[in-house]
Amino acid sequence: MTAVQSISTSLDQTTALAGIFQAALLVQRIARVGDVPDAALRTTIASTLQIDAPSVVAVFGDTFEHLHLGFVTLQQQLGGGDGRRDVEVSRYVSELMALERNLARRTDLVDTLQHGLRRASNQLHARTDGAPVHDPELLGPAVLGTLADAYKETLSNLSPRIMVSGEPSVLRDAGTADRIRATLLAGIRATVLWRQLGGRRLHLVFRRNRILRTARTALAGSN
Repeated sequence: MTAVQSISTSLDQTTALAGIFQAALLVQRIARVGDVPDAALRTTIASTLQIDAPSVVAVFGDTFEHLHLGFVTLQQQLGGGDGRRDVEVSRYVSELMALERNLARRTDLVDTLQHGLRRASNQLHARTDGAPVHDPELLGPAVLGTLADAYKETLSNLSPRIMVSGEPSVLRDAGTADRIRATLLAGIRATVLWRQLGGRRLHLVFRRNRILRTARTALAGSN
């Protein structure tokens, strides 16, 4: 592998990894306060519908800008940021990775999940540029409900069950529950992408410094 190819592979893997960490942080914030940055949530939810994207960055809207939250969280969780590691976010990331491995062994559930994603994609009407992230219906109750149903029909039947902690009054809201499940689904989509690119959990330990350097480079390009 040439040096250029190695850099490109590292950037692609780290971008997908940032997608996982962004989904985990968004789940935490939705569950605690019921509200998150619109652009970050749009990028994360839209990624579930980008099945045949031409590049890794295209999965997340062709820009690193709206993955900023994910890259920052990735740095903090790997010890490369100013903040302390968040145990809850780490748990969500770990459980998403374990859940994705179990999903990969169930082709029947993968087929059901893909059907649910197609249903959600068909519900988007105003795709003037073909980009789900810009569709006004993306964060509407119909699409989020369909994505949440896809999660319940598939991933809820596997272990580990991801137990989301948060404010009880927030978690009781049906719309909030749908947003959490749709965001967890996006975390699974990013994990699938990361695995396809050769990502492994041991890389978080043995390639930590490389991941942190790549995340800093991506963040610099998003400013």
